Amino acid sequence: MRVIGISLEGIRNFLKAAQLSNSHLARDAVESSGALERISELQNHDNDAISGKAVEIEEKYFSAQARYEDDGDVAM
Repeated sequence: MRVIGISLEGIRNFLKAAQLSNSHLARDAVESSGALERISELQNHDNDAISGKAVEIEEKYFSAQARYEDDGDVAM
């Protein structure tokens, strides 16, 4: 389980760095590699830390709201 947690941390850091540079390439890479499907599956993991990280990643970087905000369409 530790490897899964570390992997999720790495994906989160990868996405965070890309978000800071306004790049969609990292999000696209996670989606096209099939990792997003795995992250979704991990939301139901028995370990609360792992499921929590998976939920956080999907909500922060892949939700409809996150995509809307990344596209710069947020109304002030």
